[in-house]
Amino acid sequence: MSRHPEGFVRRSTMIVAVIVALVAGAYVGGMSVLLYQSSQSDQAGQFGQDSGGEAGLPPGMPGAMPGGKPQGMPPGMPGGAPGGMPGSMGQTSSDLTPHILELEKDLALSPGKTDQWVELGNLYYDADQPAKSIAAYDKALALGLKNPDVYTDMGVMYRRLGQPEKAIEYFDRAIALDPGHEVAHYNKGVVALHDLNSPETAMKTWEVLLAKKPLAKTPDGRPLADLLAEMKKKAGAGVAAPKP
Repeated sequence: MSRHPEGFVRRSTMIVAVIVALVAGAYVGGMSVLLYQSSQSDQAGQFGQDSGGEAGLPPGMPGAMPGGKPQGMPPGMPGGAPGGMPGSMGQTSSDLTPHILELEKDLALSPGKTDQWVELGNLYYDADQPAKSIAAYDKALALGLKNPDVYTDMGVMYRRLGQPEKAIEYFDRAIALDPGHEVAHYNKGVVALHDLNSPETAMKTWEVLLAKKPLAKTPDGRPLADLLAEMKKKAGAGVAAPKP
Protein backbone atom coordinates (compact mmCIF):
# COMPACT_ATOMS: atom_id res chain seq x y z
CA MET A 1 0.00 0.00 0.00
CA SER A 2 1.32 3.41 -0.80
CA ARG A 3 1.35 6.58 1.16
CA HIS A 4 1.16 10.09 -0.06
CA PRO A 5 3.60 12.60 1.44
CA GLU A 6 2.84 13.67 4.99
CA GLY A 7 2.00 10.08 5.95
CA PHE A 8 -1.38 9.55 4.34
CA VAL A 9 -2.33 5.89 4.03
CA ARG A 10 -3.35 4.17 0.84
CA ARG A 11 -4.12 0.57 1.63
CA SER A 12 -3.86 -0.83 -1.87
CA THR A 13 -0.09 -0.75 -2.40
CA MET A 14 1.66 -1.11 0.97
CA ILE A 15 1.24 -3.46 3.90
CA VAL A 16 -1.06 -1.85 6.43
CA ALA A 17 -3.01 -3.24 9.32
CA VAL A 18 -4.93 -0.66 11.26
CA ILE A 19 -6.16 -2.23 14.46
CA VAL A 20 -8.83 -0.67 16.63
CA ALA A 21 -11.09 -1.69 19.45
CA LEU A 22 -14.72 -2.16 18.55
CA VAL A 23 -16.48 1.16 18.97
CA ALA A 24 -18.95 -0.21 21.50
CA GLY A 25 -16.55 -2.86 22.83
CA ALA A 26 -17.18 -6.53 23.46
CA TYR A 27 -16.02 -8.50 26.43
CA VAL A 28 -15.97 -12.23 26.99
CA GLY A 29 -14.92 -13.41 30.42
CA GLY A 30 -13.09 -10.16 31.01
CA MET A 31 -11.18 -10.41 27.72
CA SER A 32 -11.58 -7.50 25.33
CA VAL A 33 -12.52 -8.62 21.82
CA LEU A 34 -11.02 -6.38 19.16
CA LEU A 35 -11.68 -6.05 15.45
CA TYR A 36 -9.01 -6.05 12.77
CA GLN A 37 -9.94 -2.95 10.81
CA SER A 38 -7.89 -3.45 7.66
CA SER A 39 -6.83 -6.58 5.87
CA GLN A 40 -5.49 -5.36 2.56
CA SER A 41 -1.82 -6.21 2.19
CA ASP A 42 0.83 -7.43 -0.18
CA GLN A 43 0.46 -10.79 1.56
CA ALA A 44 -3.23 -11.29 0.81
CA GLY A 45 -4.21 -10.85 4.45
CA GLN A 46 -1.83 -13.50 5.80
CA PHE A 47 -0.12 -12.94 9.11
CA GLY A 48 1.04 -14.93 12.10
CA GLN A 49 3.03 -18.02 11.25
CA ASP A 50 2.58 -17.52 7.51
CA SER A 51 3.92 -13.98 7.29
CA GLY A 52 7.40 -12.62 7.15
CA GLY A 53 7.01 -10.97 10.55
CA GLU A 54 6.95 -12.34 14.06
CA ALA A 55 4.54 -15.20 14.74
CA GLY A 56 1.06 -13.96 15.46
CA LEU A 57 1.54 -10.40 14.18
CA PRO A 58 -0.89 -9.07 11.59
CA PRO A 59 -0.03 -7.28 8.36
CA GLY A 60 1.23 -3.79 8.94
CA MET A 61 4.75 -4.63 10.00
CA PRO A 62 7.70 -4.19 7.54
CA GLY A 63 6.84 -1.61 4.92
CA ALA A 64 3.78 -0.24 6.64
CA MET A 65 5.22 3.18 7.34
CA PRO A 66 6.83 5.55 4.85
CA GLY A 67 10.60 5.67 4.84
CA GLY A 68 11.20 2.07 5.85
CA LYS A 69 10.24 -0.45 8.49
CA PRO A 70 8.34 0.75 11.55
CA GLN A 71 9.84 0.30 14.96
CA GLY A 72 8.04 -1.69 17.62
CA MET A 73 4.48 -2.90 17.63
CA PRO A 74 1.70 -1.47 15.43
CA PRO A 75 -1.12 0.58 16.99
CA GLY A 76 -3.52 -1.55 18.96
CA MET A 77 -1.01 -4.21 19.99
CA PRO A 78 0.09 -4.51 23.64
CA GLY A 79 1.82 -1.34 24.72
CA GLY A 80 0.37 0.71 21.88
CA ALA A 81 -2.67 2.91 21.71
CA PRO A 82 -5.51 1.64 19.55
CA GLY A 83 -5.50 3.19 16.12
CA GLY A 84 -7.60 3.11 13.00
CA MET A 85 -10.17 5.79 13.44
CA PRO A 86 -9.77 9.00 11.46
CA GLY A 87 -6.69 10.88 12.58
CA SER A 88 -5.17 7.92 14.40
CA MET A 89 -2.27 7.65 11.96
CA GLY A 90 -1.71 11.33 11.37
CA GLN A 91 -4.57 11.70 8.91
CA THR A 92 -7.95 13.37 9.06
CA SER A 93 -10.83 13.56 6.64
CA SER A 94 -9.75 17.05 5.59
CA ASP A 95 -6.18 15.84 5.07
CA LEU A 96 -7.41 13.15 2.71
CA THR A 97 -9.78 15.36 0.73
CA PRO A 98 -7.24 16.58 -1.87
CA HIS A 99 -6.22 13.00 -2.63
CA ILE A 100 -9.83 11.86 -2.85
CA LEU A 101 -10.65 14.69 -5.26
CA GLU A 102 -7.60 13.89 -7.34
CA LEU A 103 -8.59 10.25 -7.66
CA GLU A 104 -12.21 11.08 -8.43
CA LYS A 105 -11.04 13.40 -11.23
CA ASP A 106 -8.81 10.66 -12.66
CA LEU A 107 -11.60 8.09 -12.48
CA ALA A 108 -14.08 10.41 -14.18
CA LEU A 109 -11.73 10.38 -17.17
CA SER A 110 -10.67 6.72 -16.91
CA PRO A 111 -13.33 4.76 -15.01
CA GLY A 112 -11.89 1.38 -15.93
CA LYS A 113 -8.94 1.51 -13.55
CA THR A 114 -9.68 -1.16 -10.96
CA ASP A 115 -6.71 -0.33 -8.75
CA GLN A 116 -7.74 3.30 -8.51
CA TRP A 117 -11.27 2.39 -7.45
CA VAL A 118 -9.76 0.26 -4.70
CA GLU A 119 -7.48 3.14 -3.74
CA LEU A 120 -10.43 5.50 -3.59
CA GLY A 121 -12.28 3.02 -1.42
CA ASN A 122 -9.26 2.90 0.86
CA LEU A 123 -9.13 6.67 1.17
CA TYR A 124 -12.82 6.85 2.04
CA TYR A 125 -12.17 4.04 4.54
CA ASP A 126 -9.46 6.16 6.17
CA ALA A 127 -11.74 9.20 6.11
CA ASP A 128 -14.43 7.21 7.97
CA GLN A 129 -16.96 7.46 5.14
CA PRO A 130 -18.10 3.84 4.90
CA ALA A 131 -20.91 4.28 2.36
CA LYS A 132 -18.59 6.00 -0.12
CA SER A 133 -15.87 3.46 0.59
CA ILE A 134 -18.23 0.59 -0.24
CA ALA A 135 -19.43 2.36 -3.40
CA ALA A 136 -15.85 2.70 -4.64
CA TYR A 137 -15.02 -0.91 -3.83
CA ASP A 138 -18.19 -1.97 -5.65
CA LYS A 139 -16.92 -0.23 -8.79
CA ALA A 140 -13.76 -2.33 -8.59
CA LEU A 141 -15.81 -5.51 -8.14
CA ALA A 142 -17.96 -4.59 -11.13
CA LEU A 143 -14.77 -4.47 -13.20
CA GLY A 144 -14.06 -8.07 -12.24
CA LEU A 145 -11.92 -7.71 -9.14
CA LYS A 146 -11.97 -10.70 -6.80
CA ASN A 147 -9.83 -9.85 -3.81
CA PRO A 148 -10.40 -11.32 -0.32
CA ASP A 149 -8.80 -8.31 1.35
CA VAL A 150 -11.20 -5.91 -0.35
CA TYR A 151 -14.16 -8.12 0.61
CA THR A 152 -12.92 -8.15 4.20
CA ASP A 153 -12.56 -4.39 4.38
CA MET A 154 -16.01 -4.02 2.86
CA GLY A 155 -17.29 -6.18 5.69
CA VAL A 156 -15.77 -3.75 8.19
CA MET A 157 -17.43 -0.84 6.37
CA TYR A 158 -20.82 -2.56 6.42
CA ARG A 159 -20.44 -3.14 10.13
CA ARG A 160 -19.67 0.54 10.61
CA LEU A 161 -22.93 1.29 8.79
CA GLY A 162 -24.78 -0.89 11.28
CA GLN A 163 -25.35 -3.77 8.86
CA PRO A 164 -23.77 -6.80 10.57
CA GLU A 165 -25.50 -9.33 8.29
CA LYS A 166 -23.93 -7.69 5.25
CA ALA A 167 -20.62 -7.62 7.08
CA ILE A 168 -20.83 -11.37 7.61
CA GLU A 169 -21.74 -11.83 3.94
CA TYR A 170 -18.60 -10.06 2.80
CA PHE A 171 -16.37 -11.83 5.30
CA ASP A 172 -17.78 -15.09 3.88
CA ARG A 173 -16.96 -13.92 0.36
CA ALA A 174 -13.39 -13.33 1.43
CA ILE A 175 -13.21 -16.77 3.04
CA ALA A 176 -14.63 -18.40 -0.10
CA LEU A 177 -11.74 -16.93 -2.08
CA ASP A 178 -9.13 -17.57 0.59
CA PRO A 179 -10.17 -20.26 3.12
CA GLY A 180 -7.17 -19.39 5.27
CA HIS A 181 -7.86 -15.64 5.47
CA GLU A 182 -7.30 -14.94 9.14
CA VAL A 183 -8.68 -11.42 9.30
CA ALA A 184 -11.94 -12.40 7.61
CA HIS A 185 -12.45 -15.38 9.93
CA TYR A 186 -11.57 -13.38 13.02
CA ASN A 187 -13.76 -10.40 12.14
CA LYS A 188 -16.67 -12.67 11.27
CA GLY A 189 -16.43 -14.13 14.75
CA VAL A 190 -16.37 -10.70 16.38
CA VAL A 191 -19.43 -9.51 14.47
CA ALA A 192 -21.28 -12.76 15.17
CA LEU A 193 -20.51 -12.46 18.87
CA HIS A 194 -21.02 -8.77 19.44
CA ASP A 195 -23.55 -7.64 16.86
CA LEU A 196 -25.58 -10.77 16.19
CA ASN A 197 -25.42 -12.13 19.75
CA SER A 198 -24.35 -15.54 18.44
CA PRO A 199 -21.41 -16.86 20.47
CA GLU A 200 -21.99 -20.29 18.91
CA THR A 201 -21.29 -18.90 15.44
CA ALA A 202 -18.28 -17.01 16.73
CA MET A 203 -16.82 -20.12 18.34
CA LYS A 204 -17.40 -22.26 15.24
CA THR A 205 -15.80 -19.61 13.04
CA TRP A 206 -12.73 -19.38 15.25
CA GLU A 207 -12.47 -23.17 15.48
CA VAL A 208 -12.22 -23.28 11.69
CA LEU A 209 -9.56 -20.57 11.77
CA LEU A 210 -7.51 -22.28 14.48
CA ALA A 211 -7.63 -25.58 12.61
CA LYS A 212 -5.82 -23.79 9.78
CA LYS A 213 -3.77 -21.29 11.78
CA PRO A 214 -3.27 -22.55 15.34
CA LEU A 215 -1.03 -19.62 16.27
CA ALA A 216 -3.60 -16.97 15.31
CA LYS A 217 -3.83 -14.10 17.77
CA THR A 218 -6.30 -11.38 18.61
CA PRO A 219 -5.37 -7.82 17.61
CA ASP A 220 -3.97 -7.12 21.07
CA GLY A 221 -1.59 -10.07 20.79
CA ARG A 222 -3.38 -12.71 22.87
CA PRO A 223 -3.68 -16.25 21.50
CA LEU A 224 -7.07 -16.75 19.91
CA ALA A 225 -7.01 -20.30 21.23
CA ASP A 226 -7.04 -18.92 24.80
CA LEU A 227 -10.04 -16.71 24.08
CA LEU A 228 -11.90 -19.60 22.48
CA ALA A 229 -11.12 -21.90 25.42
CA GLU A 230 -12.46 -19.32 27.87
CA MET A 231 -15.61 -18.85 25.80
CA LYS A 232 -16.21 -22.60 25.76
CA LYS A 233 -15.66 -22.77 29.50
CA LYS A 234 -18.19 -20.01 30.10
CA ALA A 235 -20.66 -21.64 27.72
CA GLY A 236 -20.28 -24.99 29.48
CA ALA A 237 -20.95 -23.35 32.81
CA GLY A 238 -24.02 -21.61 31.42
CA VAL A 239 -22.47 -18.17 31.90
CA ALA A 240 -23.49 -15.64 29.27
CA ALA A 241 -20.84 -13.41 27.77
CA PRO A 242 -21.31 -9.99 29.42
CA LYS A 243 -22.28 -7.15 27.12
CA PRO A 244 -20.78 -3.70 27.45
